[in-house]
Amino acid sequence: MIALFCLLIPPLALVCLRERLLGNHKTIYISALTYAFSVLALNGILMFLLSYVFHSEDELLFKLNHHNGFACKYIIMSIVLAFAEPYAERFFRTKMTLKIHLGSRRLPEFRHLRIFAALYALVLFLLNFIRIFNDNFCLDETFSVNLIQHSLPGILEGTAADVHPPLYYLFLKAGHIIFGNQGWMFHLVSLIPYAIILIFALTVIWKKFGKEAAVILITLAGISNNAAYYSVEVRMYSWASLFVLLSFYELYNILSAEKNKHYVLFALFSLAAAYTHYYALISVAFFYVIILLLACRKKLHMKNVLITCLCTIVGYLPWFFVLLETFVTKIDTFWLKNYPGFKESMNYLFSDQFTPVCWGIFLLGIVLAFLYESNIIQFQKGENKKITISVTFDNFHFSHLLTWMTAGIVSVIGTITVGILVSKLLRPFWVAHYAYPVSIVAWMILGITISKLKGKKVYTLLIVAYLLLLSIPAYQELYTFEKQANRAHQATLAATVEQIAEEDVILSNNEHMWDVFAPYYYPGISTETVNPFALPALKENTTYWLFFINDNVPEMAPVYYEIEKQGFSYEQIVTNGSFGMHTVNVYRIESQAAAEP
Repeated sequence: MIALFCLLIPPLALVCLRERLLGNHKTIYISALTYAFSVLALNGILMFLLSYVFHSEDELLFKLNHHNGFACKYIIMSIVLAFAEPYAERFFRTKMTLKIHLGSRRLPEFRHLRIFAALYALVLFLLNFIRIFNDNFCLDETFSVNLIQHSLPGILEGTAADVHPPLYYLFLKAGHIIFGNQGWMFHLVSLIPYAIILIFALTVIWKKFGKEAAVILITLAGISNNAAYYSVEVRMYSWASLFVLLSFYELYNILSAEKNKHYVLFALFSLAAAYTHYYALISVAFFYVIILLLACRKKLHMKNVLITCLCTIVGYLPWFFVLLETFVTKIDTFWLKNYPGFKESMNYLFSDQFTPVCWGIFLLGIVLAFLYESNIIQFQKGENKKITISVTFDNFHFSHLLTWMTAGIVSVIGTITVGILVSKLLRPFWVAHYAYPVSIVAWMILGITISKLKGKKVYTLLIVAYLLLLSIPAYQELYTFEKQANRAHQATLAATVEQIAEEDVILSNNEHMWDVFAPYYYPGISTETVNPFALPALKENTTYWLFFINDNVPEMAPVYYEIEKQGFSYEQIVTNGSFGMHTVNVYRIESQAAAEP
């Protein structure tokens, strides 16, 4: 009850004071929408302040209901903001005037909104940019970092033996050549496509599909849980997402203006997607199915479509045989044991942030947008401002936009379905995050759906506020975790890198230490995978370093006993360090004879 009072009453005061000070007496409907937005905006600002300024990490509702002092401070801050906003707005309206002189040119009104959108995109970009200064790589990231240490033939050979195509690794190799072996460089290469997506949204998407679609895309690509993670991860997913988006956009251009340059760009971007991730290949393959079907129905020129398909096949043929060989090799040894279902995979598209109600509203919006765009539903406003809704099939028209959106829906659902079917019929080859590259198509469809509805500005504000309200705490949690893990990781390296000699041996219970982590962090050092509770026979004249990676070991006594049993002494060098995003304890093990002065 206290939480509801703290969250809902100050925004009501804001709305009432604002209407009184500014003299805007609105209808009940507009006032209700303003109040709903005020609830989201006011509490979103306070949550941001609590997380980033006061470093409060506990659940907000729990603290409001169970800590009266915190609730009192929260409502005081909320009321101060609620009273400050109307007075500040009145001051700027009455005391300040903004004039922009461009000579004989007049600044279009939409440019003001685009400037704010650009600043908004810049803030989201910076929130991700500050996270690239991290040298604590997870398992997959370390594989990427190690692979590009090789020559070009070595990279191609290494990724051919893996389950991913080579294009991303070539980008990473180029960054390595230009900037060197820098931790931030590896993350920066993944951030580049994210920056391109933001620029693309502010320019092309804004112009072609409207500001609502652009802002929604900017928000989801910037701070949704999955996007915040993959925009800096040292993997190929951000690049695959960019190429799928550009392929999807060129498909729209082919449908709306069938020009040769759009076919060429479509083939190039789809090939880039296919050479970046195998499930991105499946996503763009559905676009080809759509244009072939349209060509068969004489909606597109068959000659252009066939030439495009043939050029794409020829362009991918060199790697297609590698794909087949990899598939045959990995079918019995791939690491997956199970796979997510359709519902879980669909929820992943929006970072599991959409509740069933949100999905229902989204699907309803798609249906209404389709009905409106196809002229089945028509809205007419009479002289007395009375709105008439007409339902008729006389003017039915399946436009290029509807065909394009349908192609996007088919690609999203088809990619997930193929992954699940392959996993069900052969063996698990589908992970939920493999849907990330095609997620951007779902984001585009959401944005365009909103842009086609009446009241699109209000819906856009509500969706963006809702996404920010959910995403900002999740981002803060991710940022805090990465920062703390990287700090612990740097301390682990500082305590071990200079101390471990070339003739020493690293022991670890992590099976990937010898082939993934050690080659990057401890190059040239011999490494063995062991069970710390049953150590193998230790050599008397050798110094060992035990990296005990396990977050949940309550008692180390059996390990200590095993070390002493073999006549060795141990010294704990690192306690609760971080290595590959794991908690690690590091011990130096020497024979007691060697340890004695």
